[in-house]
Amino acid sequence: MEATNILAILKKKLAFLSGGKDRRSGLILTIPLGSDQTSMEELSATLDYLLSIPRYTHTLVQ
Repeated sequence: MEATNILAILKKKLAFLSGGKDRRSGLILTIPLGSDQTSMEELSATLDYLLSIPRYTHTLVQ
């Protein structure tokens, strides 16, 4: 999956890599709470894209 395919969804920042790292040096994936305009399909596409980025492990923060 390429970012250009879901660019409009990524711009909503439903989930994002904040730049932080956990104790294992995995990147922290942040999902802000309380967005009324979030559809499960958009959140799923965002997570699929971010988790497909190679060479990194991730920690999910809600």
